Amino acid sequence: MKILYLIKTIARIIKYYFFGYKRYLNIFLLIIKHKPKKIIEIGVYRGTRSLEMIECAKIFNTDIYYFGFDLFDDFENSILNKEASKKPLSIKEIERKLGKHNNINLIKGRTGVTLKSFLKQNKMSFDLIFIDGGHSIQTIANDWKYSERLIALNGVIVLDDYYLNNNKIIKKYGCNFLLKKFCKRYVFKESLFCDWAKIDNKKVKVKMINVIKKK
Repeated sequence: MKILYLIKTIARIIKYYFFGYKRYLNIFLLIIKHKPKKIIEIGVYRGTRSLEMIECAKIFNTDIYYFGFDLFDDFENSILNKEASKKPLSIKEIERKLGKHNNINLIKGRTGVTLKSFLKQNKMSFDLIFIDGGHSIQTIANDWKYSERLIALNGVIVLDDYYLNNNKIIKKYGCNFLLKKFCKRYVFKESLFCDWAKIDNKKVKVKMINVIKKK
């Protein structure tokens, strides 16, 4: 099976490099480097990234523990504008997509509630946390607050939605504020690749940020 996951991962890397969404190559590169066994994804959406992360990680480890947080069936259309986000699939649809893999845990609800509860009950620390849920500063700040307490030593927190060329957008959305607020406590590294995204009907350049806590 590891050979199959390797082939799939190579095919996905080629697809993203040549056909768009290059910033997602960052996820593959991090998994290849850090070989995570325990993964959290905040913002599952359609489960595409979920499947890619799990199968890439299984090149190196047979048992991968995945926890995916999203609103799923509780998503309301009023959230679309507030969070500049997209409607996720239902839990049942994601379960079908990831169904052949073991240790899949999908947690429904607002992360202000679900992550807080998870932190109290969970005894694991995680090797990789990918934050790509709601895009408002408030929601990202909440997701960051709990993620930095769940990440393992030498683990990596990956934040999508680092915007490069629009100060008005940065005041409302994205993770740019974290770099200023926590720059002395963490090592922030920009991903190599960037894409164009549309936020509030404006095109902006977007990258990922990889975060490692200083010892």
